[in-house]
Amino acid sequence: MLYNATSKLLVKSRDLHKIQLYCNVNANVIFMFFNLS
Repeated sequence: MLYNATSKLLVKSRDLHKIQLYCNVNANVIFMFFNLS
């Protein structure tokens, strides 16, 4: 039971990390685009 809850939490935090990385990459691309234009 406890292991199940922990693994679910880990999956959620990993997804959050992926979303964070994705947002960071998008922000960098937008920033570069503005710098070039």
